[in-house]
Amino acid sequence: MDRIKIASSGLSTEEVARQVVAAVEGTELSKDMKVSNKKDVAINIRYKQDSRITFENIEDIQIVNSNGNRFPLREFAVVKMAKGPNLVTRENLTNVLEILGYTRGRAFNKVTGDIGEILKNYQTPQGYSVILSGEKDDMKESLGKLLIGLTIAIVFVYLILVSQFRSFLHPFTIMLAIPLEIIGVVIGLLIGGKYLSMPTMLGIILLTGIVVNDSIHLLDFAIEEKKKGKGAKESILEAAHLRYRAIIMTTVSTIAGMLPLALELAVGAEKYSSLAIAVIGGLISSTLLLLFIVPVVYTLFEDIKDKKKVKKKIEITI
Repeated sequence: MDRIKIASSGLSTEEVARQVVAAVEGTELSKDMKVSNKKDVAINIRYKQDSRITFENIEDIQIVNSNGNRFPLREFAVVKMAKGPNLVTRENLTNVLEILGYTRGRAFNKVTGDIGEILKNYQTPQGYSVILSGEKDDMKESLGKLLIGLTIAIVFVYLILVSQFRSFLHPFTIMLAIPLEIIGVVIGLLIGGKYLSMPTMLGIILLTGIVVNDSIHLLDFAIEEKKKGKGAKESILEAAHLRYRAIIMTTVSTIAGMLPLALELAVGAEKYSSLAIAVIGGLISSTLLLLFIVPVVYTLFEDIKDKKKVKKKIEITI
């Protein structure tokens, strides 16, 4: 297009293009025209077919400015046959060609990793660049937010436990259940053939609340028994003996509720089966290890505290 001629005629390139499109493809005016036995008849106005076939026909298209003056298109532009995109997409004022891909049978991060390795060795033409975007960006952003949320939740849980138990050591003992659950999550995903994904992360967050609650039940009872004058070992053994039934019942009921989702018994359940598998695996490992690891760590911390108290008493008597 000759932008100078177009501007001097009181037009813009956008107006010229819009009038050419209207002449060739037409302009829809209304859908309210009433015709017998027909509904919503569209009225489309454009040049006759024999007036929009050849290059000459296109060059003869009349362009009208705001003053009503008419100009043939040939005065403003050169019409020629050329290859070009039928749809131009722009992002941040840059032309973009989108190539869509779908994954099946493999983890999403594995596929994007392979594509990234291929693109590292691919020489793009000058002025071009290749960027992996779409679901990858969404997943990266969501995963970052989930990790931040999980970290904040752990910190707040710790602070609440500190105020509840009036100790900086016992909250660590209680939250020791969190790494114990990760063992079962990893084993469960490996057995189930699943990968770390957004549903899996949601399952870990759900699982963290359950195992920390079980650990609180165990330690709270032991601390109360120790306040009555019992030793640390005796208190934690009695707590494990009396509380294991409630912990096992919580674990079994949760696993039973998650089994249909993990087994993908319903249509669409496969999307969230990794969540159920993560919860089941984490619950099994944390429940089995909770009754052994947490009591051992508790008694170790209590023995250290008792030794410090005895040492202070000896220093005072001397």
